[in-house]
Amino acid sequence: AAVPALPPRREVLEFCAGQLAGATAPAEVRTVIAALEALGQADPDARQAVLDVVCGYLRRPSRPPGDTTQLGTAGPAARAAAQALLHARLVPQHGRSKHGGSELGSELWSGLHLDLSGASGQDLDLHGAVLRSATFTGTRFSGVTRLTGARCAGRVVFTDAVFTGPVLV
Repeated sequence: AAVPALPPRREVLEFCAGQLAGATAPAEVRTVIAALEALGQADPDARQAVLDVVCGYLRRPSRPPGDTTQLGTAGPAARAAAQALLHARLVPQHGRSKHGGSELGSELWSGLHLDLSGASGQDLDLHGAVLRSATFTGTRFSGVTRLTGARCAGRVVFTDAVFTGPVLV
């Protein structure tokens, strides 16, 4: 039997972005985030687009804990799943891997632009991240924000960013 051809990268990204837009349960979000991460791992040229889709999800309005009825919002557990991808792929893991120690599982996505403008982040951990540039215009950081040792080759913008917890730099 012939193996079916995979859809073009753009179609996969658009499909995943659409699935995130309609996802209401954290498990749904985690499944789509895992698919996006797998795409980025398999296709390094897709990594910036994957990061853009995940950041776009984090820009959605926050939903109060326990409220599962509002479409177009993102609850805390779902946001944590999206932030986990940022941490896993942008922060060096120093020998520990959640994927059984394989080289592929711990591969760092470096040199990308992170745009969390207008997003909300809870306990965002980007310590040691290696980015091309980053934009946090109007970003709301709550809990502990870890930026210690993060490096950017280009500009980092924090215009109108709000921090409601400690920042470790």
